[in-house]
Amino acid sequence: MLVAVNKPKPSLDWMVWCETIILIGEIKLLDINEIKFYGIWDSEEEREYEFWWWYSTIDQEVYSVEQLLENFSFENYNSILNSYDYIPLWKTDERRLIHDFIVNELKDKTFYSFLSDPQKNFYYYCSSNDNYITRWWEEFEDNALINDAVKWCKENHIAYSL
Repeated sequence: MLVAVNKPKPSLDWMVWCETIILIGEIKLLDINEIKFYGIWDSEEEREYEFWWWYSTIDQEVYSVEQLLENFSFENYNSILNSYDYIPLWKTDERRLIHDFIVNELKDKTFYSFLSDPQKNFYYYCSSNDNYITRWWEEFEDNALINDAVKWCKENHIAYSL
């Protein structure tokens, strides 16, 4: 399925972009299903960098911060943050997703004990039980990641497909 981005108000940048597309004749669409799992983020995990995954507006590929620092000419993390050619990917908080699923979807108090350590407890349950709850969770997580990725694409005027 082809999905158009929200077109920004006419501006010189937009006209140049349109002319470039007309000249090239084709634009590479970002495949949401290929990149949706890059957005998973654990709000309680200690990280060296706030943003781990970056989208390149140059080649439309996704790179980790380590790849950018090792293979490109960035001196440090701040130089990536200040670059116009790389956009940090969205962050979908995994713990919030699990909490929302248990509280708002399952609505079953027997699962509330998983909220103490949702990743460990809930993922253990899902990995050891192939049942409707596991499939329900996978669909819920998939939909949330796709929605967040689509929102991010629209905010950054990136053409995408599903």
